[in-house]
Amino acid sequence: MLERLAGIERELMIAHLNRQLYQEMRDEILKRHPIADATFLNSYAGMYWRSQAMLVRRLADATDGPDSLWNLIGRIRSNPAIASRNTLVDEVRSRSLPEIAEDAYADRSTEYGGADVPPDRLLAEMQQSLTVELQAVTTWVTRNVAHRDPRGPLQPLTYGEIDAALDHVTQLTNEVSSMLRYQRTDYSLITIQGDWQQCFRPALFAVPADVYAWPDPSGYS
Repeated sequence: MLERLAGIERELMIAHLNRQLYQEMRDEILKRHPIADATFLNSYAGMYWRSQAMLVRRLADATDGPDSLWNLIGRIRSNPAIASRNTLVDEVRSRSLPEIAEDAYADRSTEYGGADVPPDRLLAEMQQSLTVELQAVTTWVTRNVAHRDPRGPLQPLTYGEIDAALDHVTQLTNEVSSMLRYQRTDYSLITIQGDWQQCFRPALFAVPADVYAWPDPSGYS
């Protein structure tokens, strides 16, 4: 169970790193080359938001078999003992200081109105939230990316919709992580290790001299 959760968290970490890379790349290109040809940026942006949207679809997948977040919540519903107070405390104690295990016991004792396990109603609402809140993204991916739907493509998603869907999946993953490990991850604090910009310094492609001659060199600093 914890291995499945760790796999989902790894995917989310990569998605948040991709978001950071895309935003930095986009902002720098627009700042340094405001009138440059947009072919690369449009292509890169398309790969970015398709990748992010596909991740959301994978984690919200309610079909049998996949290690999705939806199915992980379903496993807790079918066997609530894996998220019981004693199971949680034992897990925390195996990797943390005793004081943290005591905090986990105290918090879980009051978190669900004194119940030993997360209530089924709460878990069902989390699954429903994955289905309803992410429907626009998952339907778009199914129609436009995963398949060639004979009904034709849907209208494009906005970046705001994709970012909101990623944030929603992240929030629910943290809820599950809290149930199973008494732990949450602040993905906004994840930073890229190393100098990822090195490959762009100097320019990856040599710039022909005539680029600077016409029509306006101000976009090529």
